[in-house]
Amino acid sequence: MSRKSQWYLASALLIPVFLIGSVIFLNRARATDPFDPPDFTPTPAPTDWLKPGEGEISYQAVEPVNLNKVPIRKIMLPKTQTREFIRPTSDGGCLAVTFELVDEQDTSGQPDHFLRVMRIKSDGGILWDNRYEGTPFAGTGVSMTVFPDDRFAIGMRVRQSGASNPRLVDRLVRFRADGTMKSETVPSEWSAGSLDHLFARPDGTILAVGTVDGSGWVGSSPYPRVTASVIEEDGTVSRTYIVSGVGYQSLVDVLYVEDDRLYLLSRIEDLGGEGQTGIAWSQRSQITCLTADIEERWSTRLESGQTAYSLLAQRPDGSLVISAALPEQESQPTAFRPALMAFNRDGAHSWSWYETPPAWFLAAAILEDGRLTVGLMQTGTQSATETRLLLFAMDSPSPQTLATIPGQLMELVPTQDGGLTVIARQSVRQLPQPPYISSIWLDTAVVVAHYDQALRLVWRRTIDQYKHDRKTDLVIVTSEDRLLAG
Repeated sequence: MSRKSQWYLASALLIPVFLIGSVIFLNRARATDPFDPPDFTPTPAPTDWLKPGEGEISYQAVEPVNLNKVPIRKIMLPKTQTREFIRPTSDGGCLAVTFELVDEQDTSGQPDHFLRVMRIKSDGGILWDNRYEGTPFAGTGVSMTVFPDDRFAIGMRVRQSGASNPRLVDRLVRFRADGTMKSETVPSEWSAGSLDHLFARPDGTILAVGTVDGSGWVGSSPYPRVTASVIEEDGTVSRTYIVSGVGYQSLVDVLYVEDDRLYLLSRIEDLGGEGQTGIAWSQRSQITCLTADIEERWSTRLESGQTAYSLLAQRPDGSLVISAALPEQESQPTAFRPALMAFNRDGAHSWSWYETPPAWFLAAAILEDGRLTVGLMQTGTQSATETRLLLFAMDSPSPQTLATIPGQLMELVPTQDGGLTVIARQSVRQLPQPPYISSIWLDTAVVVAHYDQALRLVWRRTIDQYKHDRKTDLVIVTSEDRLLAG
């Protein structure tokens, strides 16, 4: 074979190799992160829209850590999906509930909706997607809960039909694990507010907590009342607890510790004297501790000027930790500091820990070894919002700082390895908006991070699937400690 022939043969053999290499290179170059795709220049907004100002959002980019170790799957969710109506299931997947318009063109102000429930598998696929279009209702959902065997129940607030003066009432709908509807209560059984919070119990009963009109079935008082009820599987109410008091009441927060205790945080009208604002009454914060069968264990009313905001966690010793605003000092009753307050298992105040304002305690979690982690939102560098993770040892009311994460804490989830997963959200940019919209439209991103039992950072990443869009990234921590993001 001549040298010229050998050259042509070598060239012919190299061309396919070159083409294969080029395809691999191009595919790699084109590959994008589905959870954080590249930014782009959006289509210009209409000329009459309001444009955001410069420097109003201080976004902090987060450096990823062990990106390939983040156990995340992408899921497809309805456009009307909200964070409040997603729950993990026992198989590592989740349930997603939405309330869809029967008629997208309905402008009546009181449109009919139907329920839609999706059961999503651990690999991100859809197990089933049920639309209950045969039972439309005028109203919306208020709560949901999932049983250990994946049965579930939804609390809805609906407008009575056929009445000359229709009022809002609460309706409870139960479903089997396969999504088939099991039962639906008669709407007149519960006043609006009864089903604000639902908690499924292993025996099939449901705890329902809310603020209801006192002129109805809860008694003869004309004032709203905070109530807790046990609802049996057949829909009957077997027990009801009503928070004591003579004036207005409203439920602020509720914390259920499975098969142990139910805590209620209420605002109670104080008729004992003139309030600080000069009016004839003021409100006091009251914490009520009930058994799992809603029998009262203790009730504590905070001092005048002390305001409780949320029930954070019950510690292994039975003590309760809450967030509150407490007076700076007695001589300055109008100056307040954010604080954590702890009450022992009998309701007595045991300790308080103060932070410098402006700050806000957002969420807490109990680690496997009993230590307490709390998320503290505050203003950091360049006026950006950030969350400081605090760690409290069992025998100390003074914390150490575990980490600082940009944005506002959304959830702290203890994990099976003794650590925890953190979900936070931060604003990326302000978006243009129509002149008739009074609220501010924001583009947001989510930061997720995981810490092991020694509280060392294992992985961290940003999730921003919807750039230049008001749609938010919804992230669920599953029963297997994985992430589903949609």
